[in-house]
Amino acid sequence: MRPMRSLLLLLVCAPALAVPAFPDEKVVGATDCTTPVPPPAQPPFAGDAPGFGSVFLISPPPLTNLPRNVEVVLGGSVGDVALGFWRAVLSLEGSSAVLPSQVIDGHVVVDGGLLPANSALRLRIEPTETNPCQGCFGTQDLSFSTSDVVDTTAPLLDDDAVVMNGFVLPSIVDQQACGFFGGDLHNLSVRLSSREPTLFTIAGRGARTEPTVLLKRQLVGPGAQDLSLSFGRDVAFTLREAVVIVVVARDLAGNVSEPRVVRLRMRSFRDRDESDLVPLVCELEASPDVLVPSRVPRHPALRIVFPFEELPLALRPLDDDGPEIPLVPVADVVEDARTGHVYQTAREIEAGRYDVVAGPCPRCLCPECNAAPRTVVVVNDVVDAAAPAEPQVRAVLDDPSPALSEGACQADDAATLIVLAPGVDDVSAPADLVYDAVIRLADGLPRPAGAALLAWQRADGDTVVRIPSGPFGRLIGAPFTLTLSARDASGRVSKTTYENDVDDDAGGGCGAAPLASVVALAALLRRRR
Repeated sequence: MRPMRSLLLLLVCAPALAVPAFPDEKVVGATDCTTPVPPPAQPPFAGDAPGFGSVFLISPPPLTNLPRNVEVVLGGSVGDVALGFWRAVLSLEGSSAVLPSQVIDGHVVVDGGLLPANSALRLRIEPTETNPCQGCFGTQDLSFSTSDVVDTTAPLLDDDAVVMNGFVLPSIVDQQACGFFGGDLHNLSVRLSSREPTLFTIAGRGARTEPTVLLKRQLVGPGAQDLSLSFGRDVAFTLREAVVIVVVARDLAGNVSEPRVVRLRMRSFRDRDESDLVPLVCELEASPDVLVPSRVPRHPALRIVFPFEELPLALRPLDDDGPEIPLVPVADVVEDARTGHVYQTAREIEAGRYDVVAGPCPRCLCPECNAAPRTVVVVNDVVDAAAPAEPQVRAVLDDPSPALSEGACQADDAATLIVLAPGVDDVSAPADLVYDAVIRLADGLPRPAGAALLAWQRADGDTVVRIPSGPFGRLIGAPFTLTLSARDASGRVSKTTYENDVDDDAGGGCGAAPLASVVALAALLRRRR
């Protein structure tokens, strides 16, 4: 059975769903159903109370010749183990010899960390005498065996390991009216494949939503498994909206793969039964993107964008044993769906070579989903003494909204291209400057349009800044005021104001330009994605 078909639990209003009335471009649509059908009642879950939930084994499965460092992972109400309501005992099969162990964060860890080699083991999970629900649970005895191998190799996520499609479902109101109990608004259909038993974690976020863990350490393999995951009722997506999905594989010994990060475009729920769907995904870098200027002063400002979650960052000296230097966020990055900051050190630092490193992140929803930075910063023995010169606007062009990126990584939101004279600064090169943009339409209030935007250099030396302007509509041909601020490699800022006055006789305002120039610039900017 295909994963999406399993959502059709009840079809009270079959004629309405046979020819769906939901419009393609909206999450919520009209319905012909006249008699609302309530969802099934949800009985209270006794497992919410301490001691009334079950504890079971997630990993390892009952296999032979497992590595000595195989993880013994418990699931269910693992907090009840710490409360003394459950116990997990490891012993040698056929023997009363108990292996000294303790339960740490749901893991049964033996003293010394390694299980005995070439041994048959038994794990017993049972409620204790203090469990408040005596008679509710039985004893579980699970067996597996070890080899003499210690596994330190992380699994790989190849192209066939994960196949994903995202679907926008009807609204909850329409589901209830039609008896279509699909649950939450949005769905991720996933096929996971693995040659060896593997634990998969999947997390996702939208352009304007917080990260969400959709699947946590699901055991898959050998073979393939189809899953239907939900983004939750509090997340609102539209059709063709892009979401970021991260998949991480963890083997039975606890080795974690490099995260696989993709941008996935949402489809209509009506496509769910298509057997030959091509996933609308493009691959993204798994590690944070660090913009390192060609000359880094002793009080550096680094633009860092994260693929999924923001991490605490620091600079670690490579050539000595000095302490790590925390990086402090001083300005947000606002560009497309990516999040990040411009970071600075609290004081001037010594010239030398530094590694950008991530610190512990207790607040991260999916720590395994975040790859470490892989960037070396060379700090020059120079002090940035002045802000850059004011930006000089030479032309304003319309970036023709390209086709939606279906299977290709390219920009696909309306944008305005600002052509600037080469930036001038005492330290930073023209292409090292980043820009903040604020736009005010004729009768409106100033609104941020982008922050810490990259500048792209043309062959003639001019630079181009791409400003996401979808919320403002088509700016070419309309009067607007642009306030553009340039930020150099030490965080110093200068700004200028540009008035785009409409000239009706010219037919395109002062920002008009030949179509060939627009297409060439759009192609240049697309290559960054």
